[in-house]
Amino acid sequence: MPDCAGFRPTVTIIVPVYNRAAMAVEAVESCLAQTWRPLEILIVDDGSTDDLASALAGFGDAVRMKRQSNAGLSAARNRGMQMAKGDFVHFLDSDDLLLPAAVARKLDAFARIPDAELCYSLAVIEGERLAHLSPIAPPNGSPRCPTVSLFGDGLSCPFYVSCVMLPRFTLLATGGFEEDLRRGEDTRLWINLALRDTKVVGLDAKLTVRRLSNSTLSAAPMPRALQLLVRCRTVADLLGQRRTWTLAARSFPGLLHILLQDDDQSSHPGLAEANSRLLAAIGALGQGYQQDGMSPLPLLAHLRHLTRRAQDSSPALNPEVAGLIGQLCSSIDQAARGAGPLTLADVSFWANASVSRHGKRRINSFFDHAESLIKDGRTVLSTIDELLRNAPSIPAKRAIDTYVRLRRLAVPQRIALRLVLRKSN
Repeated sequence: MPDCAGFRPTVTIIVPVYNRAAMAVEAVESCLAQTWRPLEILIVDDGSTDDLASALAGFGDAVRMKRQSNAGLSAARNRGMQMAKGDFVHFLDSDDLLLPAAVARKLDAFARIPDAELCYSLAVIEGERLAHLSPIAPPNGSPRCPTVSLFGDGLSCPFYVSCVMLPRFTLLATGGFEEDLRRGEDTRLWINLALRDTKVVGLDAKLTVRRLSNSTLSAAPMPRALQLLVRCRTVADLLGQRRTWTLAARSFPGLLHILLQDDDQSSHPGLAEANSRLLAAIGALGQGYQQDGMSPLPLLAHLRHLTRRAQDSSPALNPEVAGLIGQLCSSIDQAARGAGPLTLADVSFWANASVSRHGKRRINSFFDHAESLIKDGRTVLSTIDELLRNAPSIPAKRAIDTYVRLRRLAVPQRIALRLVLRKSN
């Protein structure tokens, strides 16, 4: 109840700082200029070597500061979340600024939509890297703008951290940022929030100033190993719920693309764990069960198709990459053999599933044709099931028709399948 003095929620603005004393002073000044009160400004000094304390001394008790050994941006933000006294948390990077109405406008949105758990705004972009920045689309109710669901039209990062405010309990419930990530930590948080059905409100207003210089962490290319780690964790999470299977299908090609990049030999200590987590998520789909009455077999067939195609298109892989792709292939093959049987719901669902932003994939075409065959009464689900379990890639229409014709001619099932797969490959 923002209009009642006794029920005005406190907002904590968390500003992590590392060796940016001068910019941090400007960030704090923008926080103090907020029209909303009560307000807590919490600075987390992530082991800076400049004299941040002296730079902030002039603000007195208006700013609370906590110093920690250098542990990275994620750890600094999490420390701030644990220490915050506010009911809501607004993030602000030390090189960014808040415009005066930023906090008040977001609280007004929460008051109007009380079941929302995240509010974001747009930003004014300044700095040397302006020309290289992808624009954030304003919320307009379209699938690409996360005005309800964080998944929106896919898995792209939908907003900047410095534009976001959330209830503190929401952040604590998700566990906050993944502290072993120096980059990509925001993407992982949005995924975790999306998986718990966090409702989102988007404001079509520029309430943050994002200042981009060539000295910022985001100016350098993200290491390949870190990209792969983030993508492995994300795909593993998406495989775990039937409602996100299509998003897993759309995200998997990006994982393969990163994996096949052979120009960066960097490594990350968490990559082995992320790979194991992904393989375990794939393996869990092959334990004969169905989720919400649907089989994971079509998803597994699609992943196998993509993996085999990537393997064939890059024959001269280094041993490490070849080994990882081999593990993926083996895990997918095993899971496909043990996945639950197809249902009519699977056929209709995958015929219309959105698995790509660039038109239909082979999985859609396969089930488009399978659906027409079933409606015509010329085949049964077990035929489609057999093809998907055994084909190294998703069969084309001609292969399906050949298999159906051979089966109708009373050719033994295994012989018919062998002939079709040999011909189609």
